[in-house]
Amino acid sequence: MARVLIVTSDTVDAETLTIGAELRRRGHDVRVLGHASQYGMVAAARLGFAALAVTPEGSSPDVRALDPRLALEVAAETARRAPDLIVVGATLLTALKAALGTGAPVAVLVAGRFTDVATWASGPVRLAARLRRVRPATLWAAAARLLVTADAQLDPTQPPAGAVRTGPAIGEVRTRAREFEPLVVVDDVPVPEGLDGIAEVVEKADPDALSRAWLHVGDGSHAATMRALANDLPVLAASTPLAGAVVAAGAGRLAGGDAAADVPALLAEGAHHAAAAAVGARVRAAGGAAAAADALEALLPPS
Repeated sequence: MARVLIVTSDTVDAETLTIGAELRRRGHDVRVLGHASQYGMVAAARLGFAALAVTPEGSSPDVRALDPRLALEVAAETARRAPDLIVVGATLLTALKAALGTGAPVAVLVAGRFTDVATWASGPVRLAARLRRVRPATLWAAAARLLVTADAQLDPTQPPAGAVRTGPAIGEVRTRAREFEPLVVVDDVPVPEGLDGIAEVVEKADPDALSRAWLHVGDGSHAATMRALANDLPVLAASTPLAGAVVAAGAGRLAGGDAAADVPALLAEGAHHAAAAAVGARVRAAGGAAAAADALEALLPPS
């Protein structure tokens, strides 16, 4: 059994927890270092937890990336637990630099599209990162492994040589059992107006609801969108770069238009469902959580 430390700051996504849960299932001691508000999510995944003492909740990605206090927290937690492997989110630059200085193998996790992380790294944070000597590309290259969970066909930017595309870590996908009457899963967004009389609405995106649904309405985040597509569901998603790629693939539409027109079009059997099923087949075949756990276990010292 190895000790694995996952460093998150004040945000933790479902894919990171799914990968952590897969490592725990394989017998490893997995601990998440993050903000106290994350405790419920981490505990639900049956992972260990260590609360950050100082990193402010709700800060911007650029602030989290460069916060020197996060580096101190990583060093302190490493001294306490002596992890055999440290997994750090790709945008947590000072935390990543501190992890690289511990002597333990370090993996960088892009829970989503490398395109979006690369765009962020070339944006306003770039100059500040250079001044603090925490250049993203340099730190990513210094890690033992860079993992990217995005489906390659929805992620146009090629990761650096040596990176591992694991596929999305989506958790449980149940056998399809679609309801006779249309069922729409509305996930973490307001219910769109105009659904009355069109479909039944469920506001809980659990494996059972997704297996019975016809359509997913969500926030366009990577974890939620990939989980929907893994269930062969077309999506009506908030406008995000990922959602734009899904729409370009024919597997959904962007929210904000006329829900009374968009929803019937997405519920109808046809091109949207076929495109979503094609993406879903790739996502399921990739086995992202297991592939990520395999790549991480390969970095562990021999027992």
